Amino acid sequence: MRISTTQFRRDMRGSFARISDGGHLEVTCHGETVAHVVNSDEWSGMRETLDILSNEDALRDLLRGMDDVRAGRVHDHESVKAELEGGVSGE
Repeated sequence: MRISTTQFRRDMRGSFARISDGGHLEVTCHGETVAHVVNSDEWSGMRETLDILSNEDALRDLLRGMDDVRAGRVHDHESVKAELEGGVSGE
């Protein structure tokens, strides 16, 4: 949703209420975007994504995991649980 700086200042509480369940506000000044306002959960998710993407080891692990999924190298929850509990030996 786009909102002018004047509207944002005039109804800041309402602006925050509109993004409380997700989404964001694009704040404009003279028709140009000057800020994006997001709720706390969305911000936390973006920060976590940026942290992963900026960490070479984490990114490599993520990409390796995605390759494993595409190649079918996955295990269901019950087999992993059984192995961790000592019920099934590893490959």
